[in-house]
Amino acid sequence: MNQRAREWGGILLLALAMALIPAKAPDVPQFYDAARAWPEPYSIPLERMGDGWYRIFTPWAVVLFLPLALGPQLLAAALVRALTIIAFYLLTGRSLWKTIVLIFSPPALILLMNGNLDAISGLGALLPGSGALLLLMVKPQAAALSALPILRRDGWWHALLPLVLVVLSTLLWPEWLERAAAARGGGWNVGALLFPYSIPVGLLLLLYGWRERDPIPAAIATPLLSLYVSLPTLAVTGALLLRRWPRLGVLICMLPWLWVIISW
Repeated sequence: MNQRAREWGGILLLALAMALIPAKAPDVPQFYDAARAWPEPYSIPLERMGDGWYRIFTPWAVVLFLPLALGPQLLAAALVRALTIIAFYLLTGRSLWKTIVLIFSPPALILLMNGNLDAISGLGALLPGSGALLLLMVKPQAAALSALPILRRDGWWHALLPLVLVVLSTLLWPEWLERAAAARGGGWNVGALLFPYSIPVGLLLLLYGWRERDPIPAAIATPLLSLYVSLPTLAVTGALLLRRWPRLGVLICMLPWLWVIISW
């Protein structure tokens, strides 16, 4: 058995272990309930949770969740966690040790426990053409700026289908824009702490990605140039840093523990 097969075996065992955690995952119900309410996902009202808002999602995120809503909610949560582990492995460049480092970072742990879709959406940075954009649209704050070098590399016509879908979705469900605006408020938005100080680094990464037609630096730049970033979203950033600049990636993945210790 070669090393790649052994690593895939390890990842699948990790995915299975995460899937067996007997918890619903607090972010799964918002997508699950919206998918069950299809084609009226926004009939599920916006809810206040702590100092943030709950049930903020894009229509295309609900579409991605439709197959998972066919079964019980606990199974959907298990599948999301398992798929997230596989997404981490792919985002880090198919490296088992990098995946393990990432999993033990606070953003990745929170993402796994919450059952959010950021890592799955971040896989769009690794895909070509329209498929990349469609996946990136699920959680734009995760890696959406990687779309620019992807379109420059593969052709701007690839933006046509995603653009048509956004327009149609907005006509059918204009509520998603109101909910997206609500996401900027509340203590969950760590982007409010980074912005605008993160702009210079974000612009340098974006320009480098654009010049080289390389989506990875542009994806890393995304949360640095976003007005809304939740802590779990930074797991995608950590994964891509581990992929491209491993030493820096390890440092960034472990740095949030200092913030956790200070906050404690």
